[in-house]
Amino acid sequence: MNKISMRCEDEQIHLCGRIQQFGFLLVFDPDLSCTAASENVAKWLDLSAQDLLGTPIAVCLNKLSLAPINFQQLFSSFEKDPLFREVSEVTIQGTPFYLSIHQRGELLYLEFEQCNPSKPSSTKLYSHARSLDAAGENLWFALCESIYHVIGFDRVMIYKFMDDGSGQVIAEKTADDMNSLLGYRYPESDIPAQARQLYSQFIARHTVDVNAPTYPILGRDTGTLDLGRCSIRALSPIHLQYLRNAEVEASASFSILVDGHLWGLVTCQHRKPRMIDLGQRHLSVFLVQYTVNRFLAYQRNLDLQYNKRIKTLELDLKEKLLVNPDIRTVLCDHADPMCEMAGADGLIIYHPEGTYRYGSCPDREHFEKIQQIISQRGKKELAAYQQIQVDNQDGPLFPGVAKVDILNIPRLTLYWFRKAIEAEETWAGNPEKHYRYDTSTGLNYPSPRTSFEAWKQTAQGQSPSWKKRELLFMRRMRYTVQDAVMKRMSEIQVLNEKLVELNSTLDTYSHTLSHDLKNPLSAIKLAAQIIQQRNNLPDEFLKKISGNVLDAVQLMSDMMQRISEFSKSKSFDFTPRLVDPEVLIHKIITDGKKAYPNTAMDIKIGRLHPFLGETNLVYQLFSNVLTNAIKYSSRKQHPQVHIESHKGEGHITYRIIDNGIGIPADELDTVFEIFKRTSNALEFEGAGIGLSVAKRIADRLQAQLQIESHLGKGSLFILKFKDLPKESEEGTARENQTRNKQYHKNTL
Repeated sequence: MNKISMRCEDEQIHLCGRIQQFGFLLVFDPDLSCTAASENVAKWLDLSAQDLLGTPIAVCLNKLSLAPINFQQLFSSFEKDPLFREVSEVTIQGTPFYLSIHQRGELLYLEFEQCNPSKPSSTKLYSHARSLDAAGENLWFALCESIYHVIGFDRVMIYKFMDDGSGQVIAEKTADDMNSLLGYRYPESDIPAQARQLYSQFIARHTVDVNAPTYPILGRDTGTLDLGRCSIRALSPIHLQYLRNAEVEASASFSILVDGHLWGLVTCQHRKPRMIDLGQRHLSVFLVQYTVNRFLAYQRNLDLQYNKRIKTLELDLKEKLLVNPDIRTVLCDHADPMCEMAGADGLIIYHPEGTYRYGSCPDREHFEKIQQIISQRGKKELAAYQQIQVDNQDGPLFPGVAKVDILNIPRLTLYWFRKAIEAEETWAGNPEKHYRYDTSTGLNYPSPRTSFEAWKQTAQGQSPSWKKRELLFMRRMRYTVQDAVMKRMSEIQVLNEKLVELNSTLDTYSHTLSHDLKNPLSAIKLAAQIIQQRNNLPDEFLKKISGNVLDAVQLMSDMMQRISEFSKSKSFDFTPRLVDPEVLIHKIITDGKKAYPNTAMDIKIGRLHPFLGETNLVYQLFSNVLTNAIKYSSRKQHPQVHIESHKGEGHITYRIIDNGIGIPADELDTVFEIFKRTSNALEFEGAGIGLSVAKRIADRLQAQLQIESHLGKGSLFILKFKDLPKESEEGTARENQTRNKQYHKNTL
């Protein structure tokens, strides 16, 4: 016959159906009728449990000589906070009790817990808080000291849950005649999963006397009555025997919750029966929460300092990576801080151009085996292991490995290593679990350990675990390098685009020069050939042919000058100042009328507002636009050009209107392209550069240049410049007026 084993984690400790002897329990259904009562009611009252079962809550309270309860307010509190407890002190038949009311599902629980007549009269809360504030790194020891004095137990220890589920005593305060358990390990089975879940929900528990009788709850199926949040719930028989084996008769524990998770326990033990008053437990819970807050503040301060160091390293890495395209070299130069921040013994930078090693690292063969194992376990971008088993008889083991993939193309991966450590672990007794057979149930029950004598074992072949902040640092290294690479790629793309644009412009220059210089060069060549091949040429012929040469040279010179102006318009640097263009515009109009004379030319000049710009660029801009307007309207019978400006919405807008030849509608989109001449302008001299230069200059001035035109009727050029704020306009205007007058004087 096979014996079935019952695991500790299978025991439903919240459905035990029994309570301890220092109080009694009443439970009420949704109709507020007593549905369950503990058997020991008669111990405290002149009533039995049967006298209360089925009785409305108001009648029950009356039988206990208690004041009525405001249920509307009570249930409103439960709705806002399901974990709410209403606690008050009451006296029943001369005995003081704490009355705790809480809700669990649809049931209402009334716990009556005897007050401790020997509880301390002073809590000394301020003194305990000051002690915790001053503890620094010894915070958990200070908490043990405070709770030791609050509850008067023989031993108070901080039991921290480890990553593997086991626990370790990290702080302790004991009576002088007790052995210390500091540093002792406890197996995960000592506090099974369902107990940890219960500790996360109800943070204070205690047992007054492990040998005292417990009492059943009557009136309903106790197998479904949830006692998980009852302070007087009886403990599991297995746990009671565990405490007896540990030679203690009273115990208490307070959950340490950090960021909502069960981080550990304050475990308290006393060799004799001892009651902890509810007020003492509440004070202990407060001190635990106060300590957790101090602990979090301390940890976050450490994290802040750690993050500052990461930030400094990140900024330095980014700066170097943006300047130096050799990522591998930059990372090699930062190997020391990267190894230190990860708490590693060594670092390998794996790159196609070569593998770089820093600190204590595995040899090539050992490293290749580690790579294979990690590859077989998956393709995570970040993977960290406390223990990777690789045989290496010739050198040290590096079971602690963390790797992060930085780039895929080219392949770049960082590997951090930690050496194996040999640590002697002290356990509170042999952690091996034993079972005993119960003939009445036919089950194997887990048997509590009978010995808690120090049991030592040596942990081999593993390294310290990687901390969360160290793994976060590795991720940030990945993002830092990738971000720097993307920025450099973006800059390269911009440079490539500029290079394409410049090459395109250069191609245009080359094409135009090779095409347009053919005619003047042919004229010069022909003239030279005639002079060389013919003797005694008439003076008049020589004068004519030399004139042709000079005309060709002048044409070439003009073309080169305009191309030079076009190229300079892209790279001229300046500081924007307020420019008053009135003097410049008058000079441009005067020169334009001389170049394209027409006695009927009517030029009207309206209000000319100053704007932000640069005098030389402004002169070039208006020269190209105004000269165009004068040139292409000069052959009209009544040519007209009108220039005016107005202010509004942070801009100065200039309008230049002419009644010239206009521009065909289908050519408006290409009018600003270099060497682009409209089909109806071929009778006028020009190279198609003027408007291209004007557009480039407008862009450099951060101005807007637009054109509207109707074929045969004329064109409208609109220029929008930035305006100067009013408070600085007057002084700057006077300064620029002097500068413009000096410029006009020099140009004349």
